[in-house]
Amino acid sequence: MTMLDYIKEQGMLFRQALADRDGLTKAFTRLYSDGRPEHIVLVASGTSYNACLAAAPFMERILDVDVSVKASSRHGGYRGRTLVMYVSQGGNSTNTIKAIEEDAAPLSIAVTGNKDGRVNEICAERLEIPCGMETVGPKTKGYTMTILLLQLCALEAACATGRIDMDGYGEWLRILGSVAGRIDDNVTESERWVERNLDLLKGMKTLYVVGRGVDQAVACEGALKVLETFLIPASSWEFEEFLHGPSCSISSTTSAFYLPPMGCADDAARMARLAAYNRKHCPATFSIGGGDGRDAGLVLSGNVYMTPYEYIIPLQVASAIVPGELGIQGEGSKRFKELDSLLAVKCRQEPVT
Repeated sequence: MTMLDYIKEQGMLFRQALADRDGLTKAFTRLYSDGRPEHIVLVASGTSYNACLAAAPFMERILDVDVSVKASSRHGGYRGRTLVMYVSQGGNSTNTIKAIEEDAAPLSIAVTGNKDGRVNEICAERLEIPCGMETVGPKTKGYTMTILLLQLCALEAACATGRIDMDGYGEWLRILGSVAGRIDDNVTESERWVERNLDLLKGMKTLYVVGRGVDQAVACEGALKVLETFLIPASSWEFEEFLHGPSCSISSTTSAFYLPPMGCADDAARMARLAAYNRKHCPATFSIGGGDGRDAGLVLSGNVYMTPYEYIIPLQVASAIVPGELGIQGEGSKRFKELDSLLAVKCRQEPVT
């Protein structure tokens, strides 16, 4: 399996998860209904952390409780009735394991794609991310399916506790279903976008990924994918914060990917002007939905909570294809393994006998 293979599985996995939503979320719905938490805290690292950032605003809206995200290395300090969700696709992140052991949170659940992961051994309650393992290093389908699982948990628990009625529940399922039907087409369009812009993408020296609101979370994951695969400096920025200083560093070597905000025409127009300015200095400047060949022409839902499933795809596909063209395919994973052997980023599991 390659990184692109996993990306192309996302549409199929998304549709399967929607069909299996009751079984996938049952443990969370029971825990939430019985505990009636005042707060939900999502604890994670890396791509799992970015997925939590993308899912949290939807969960907060649907459940009408505070939902916050903490890096595994900055866990703890919970007050009141708090439900802690420890998210780790591989289930063996040492800092997440340490967080579970040190917190001993009375209301907690592990969220993992690896049934044999260490986090499942030390959490009484478990949810399965319906994507399985990814052996290539950088995570793609795990990002998408973690967001979806968390969103479905919120929907099912909100329905079970009367927070939303059946009409509202059905409408959100309709929206998610429409997204599921577009993922495959958006992967294909992203491959075309990469082909059109291959020389520009190969020449990138550094990258800014800029988004607003929920899209800032997408920007975090997009920058991480580029860091892991292109092996160049990449950073994510909230749109307004980028304008207050970092934008001054735009130069001939600062590529950018701009994620236009949904539902706000004024901010979308402002971001388009910024992208045009960036392109005057660095041709390798990209966006979504514009009329320029450097823009990815995705089919979009128009819903702000759905952009994590849409805006991330071009950056995932570029990260899967371009490093091979540069002759560095898999180099990031090799470096990670070297660092893991020195710093124990992942725990070692003894073979099952």
